[in-house]
Amino acid sequence: MRDLPVIIEELIATKKEGDHWDFKEREHAKTGELIKDIICLANAPRHTGNRYIIYGVDDTGAVQGLQGPPQRTQADIVNTLSSAGFAGGVYPDIYRHETNLQGQQVAVLVIKDRPEKPYYLQKRYNKHGVQLNAGTVYARVRDSNTPSDQVASSRDIEQMWRERFGLDRTPLTRVQNYLSDPGGWTETAEHVWYHSQFPEFTISPTAEETRRVKTGENWVRAAVNPLAFVRPLQICFHQTVLKEIDCVLYDEMRAITPAPRAQTLSYRRDLSFFSLCSETLEFAFLEFLTKQRRDQLLQNGLSGGRRPNVPVVLFYSRNENEAFVEELERDPVAVEDRHKHVGSENDAEVSEKDREIIAFSNAVIERLKEWRTKTSL
Repeated sequence: MRDLPVIIEELIATKKEGDHWDFKEREHAKTGELIKDIICLANAPRHTGNRYIIYGVDDTGAVQGLQGPPQRTQADIVNTLSSAGFAGGVYPDIYRHETNLQGQQVAVLVIKDRPEKPYYLQKRYNKHGVQLNAGTVYARVRDSNTPSDQVASSRDIEQMWRERFGLDRTPLTRVQNYLSDPGGWTETAEHVWYHSQFPEFTISPTAEETRRVKTGENWVRAAVNPLAFVRPLQICFHQTVLKEIDCVLYDEMRAITPAPRAQTLSYRRDLSFFSLCSETLEFAFLEFLTKQRRDQLLQNGLSGGRRPNVPVVLFYSRNENEAFVEELERDPVAVEDRHKHVGSENDAEVSEKDREIIAFSNAVIERLKEWRTKTSL
């Protein structure tokens, strides 16, 4: 995947706006206009890939730059979207990036291409002269947004729904889309589900028995109860097994997650940290099992921001994972006393090696937060 600054430079070089990018000389002053622009770009039906609002560039593609601190942080924008009243509570997935182009500071709001289209509000928005109608699907075609008193074309809306239901995709791709909507499944027994609208998709335990974790999952030892068990689950389309996923039951069997991947650095072959990447089917299954949105998981982690922290790294993308590992290889993390917290401090189930791996993982997570802040500037 190409670097974001390269993509933005190429879009600016066109000297015009398009169906998946929009130039803004200044940041949005009105919240309603921000919400509408995000909806239109997120719903853009004729582009596959991310969409961009580029701040600090005028309509002709001239880079003007931004002055002063951002008016809205990424957290501010996510909070705005989460409270705007999107239908089903499903709102566009965004992140904000700031960079220097042509000697000027610009900001880019990246709107991820997700299959939940169409995005629309379930209640009317009418503030500061901006009106958005409930149930109305807005979209962007070429360089124009749907006017607030109109609706996107029926053809474009049909295409959005087909994408949401995955009707033009393979069963494996379809089920990954369906997993992002836990409410669309019916549970008939413990860890047994079928998709309510497409019951040919099912989830159930495999014939393999649940087994106790003995080694290799040291991250679970950070929970209040260090005992953990592996329960393999299978995702099926009719009688075909699409995927088998080892899931870990931990923290007194109250929590379940797809087993994270162990990653080892060249300078500490005896230690690992554990991770999941949001671009994988396993992460979609994590969303399903925890009933949390992708952005909530990435922001709060498996512990939901509560102590004790479960030290599993959640990456936005494979590219971020690779870049961060390169950072750790270049500048190794230092484990300090504050990283050594373990939920069961005196439990005999927690070995010294467990404690060392947990401390190392906590140091890695702390470095990731610092690295993300630094690279977003």
